[in-house]
Amino acid sequence: MADTIRLNKVLRELNISIDRVAEFLESKGHTIEKRPTTKISTDLYNLLCDEFQICLLYTSDAADDTPCV
Repeated sequence: MADTIRLNKVLRELNISIDRVAEFLESKGHTIEKRPTTKISTDLYNLLCDEFQICLLYTSDAADDTPCV
């Protein structure tokens, strides 16, 4: 993985708005420019993934009802 990731890629991947990202990162003590071309570090990317990532492995026809972690 690269050292930086464009914010636009993160927004599409996590399906969240740029305002939501900026607000969340600001609450964690980080400031970013609210532009889709802004690059963020992999540390910030991981922080966003931990907060906003949805479980893509869950399907309605799963054999068990185990939630994704």
